[in-house]
Amino acid sequence: MKFLMFSLFLFLCLPVWSSQYALEKSHINYTVKYTFKTVHAKTEKARGKGVCEKGSCQFLVAVPVKEFNSGDSSRDVRTLEVTKAALHPLVKFNVTVPEGNLKSDFKSDVEVELAGVKQTLKDIPFTVKKDGNQFSVSSKFAIQLTKFKIERPKLLTIPIDDEVPIDFTSTWSVK
Repeated sequence: MKFLMFSLFLFLCLPVWSSQYALEKSHINYTVKYTFKTVHAKTEKARGKGVCEKGSCQFLVAVPVKEFNSGDSSRDVRTLEVTKAALHPLVKFNVTVPEGNLKSDFKSDVEVELAGVKQTLKDIPFTVKKDGNQFSVSSKFAIQLTKFKIERPKLLTIPIDDEVPIDFTSTWSVK
């Protein structure tokens, strides 16, 4: 009987000690603003994984810069140039959260790596919706291009805004 109780305890608690998550789908959009124009680019080509151990979860999402599409191939090529995509082809997002926070909305720091430069964004809000073995996570935040040492593209000699809003939605499943 003790063995049965211990086995049941391990079965129920093991996911808390070590869980793995796979990114099933994602939508990442960013917006750049020129003086006379606003441009939106998007991708659904992100890859990601999450690992929870000892009550803490580490999530990594990476997307090739070349997979963002603004609808203008010339603009997209320029984006590859200014973000140094030949040397640093991925945009990476790292988030660490206490495992219990995956059940409801939370705030966390996000480490963003772009153009070979890492920046930590503080207290970014995340919205969580759970559905069986899957959950969706969404967030909105902004980066400043100059903090990533990115030369801001210009239109008629006027550079785009330094702040670039990012809208991120994702669906994760337990592995």
